[in-house]
Amino acid sequence: MLTSTESLPGLTLTSLTVEAPLDHAHPDAGSIDVFARVVTGEGGEGKP
Repeated sequence: MLTSTESLPGLTLTSLTVEAPLDHAHPDAGSIDVFARVVTGEGGEGKP
């Protein structure tokens, strides 16, 4: 998993990239990268 964090005034942006197989039964079938970004407001790091 690759992660990076950036800060903007009042916000923290955490970018995540995870490699996932296209077919769990056949790992040689290839994979894709799944991207997600978590945006957290100031003081909200412990909140869901």
